[in-house]
Amino acid sequence: MKNFINLMSIVLLATLAVFGTKITQAQDDRDGHQRKKPVQVKFSTVMRGTPFIQETMFTVPRNKQLTIEFVSCFAQVPLGQFILVGMDTDGGGPAPFDFFATKVATLPNAQFFEQPDLFMVSQQVRLFADPATEVKLRVTRSLVTGDDVSVTCAFAGQLSEDKKSR
Repeated sequence: MKNFINLMSIVLLATLAVFGTKITQAQDDRDGHQRKKPVQVKFSTVMRGTPFIQETMFTVPRNKQLTIEFVSCFAQVPLGQFILVGMDTDGGGPAPFDFFATKVATLPNAQFFEQPDLFMVSQQVRLFADPATEVKLRVTRSLVTGDDVSVTCAFAGQLSEDKKSR
């Protein structure tokens, strides 16, 4: 009888250990999901007499990780010029840098009225930035001649607890 009770105790403890762990993991998942916070950032700048800019759009808070899920940009560029738009999330490490597909929006009679070309980006992405790093916008234009280039970019994503900082 003693052996049966000891065996039942061991089985009961093992069952509690296995199911207790699963319950704890489910609670962690639920807590982790609740810790995600939506983020939307909009940033505007003007390129005056320079072919390249790199400006900080957002700094990731300590103990958080940023996941960027969507990027959009709009730029007015002097007629006949083009731009390259990218985002840097490296924080000083190896350069995880992404260029986005830019499209020229053609307006009726734009060349006749010498209106600027309009470049747009609208792209679903999955980019990550670690705690305390800067998300930088990079824009390069083809020529420095002509008028200034005005650029407005935005991104949407989520901030979550950084698992390494727990």
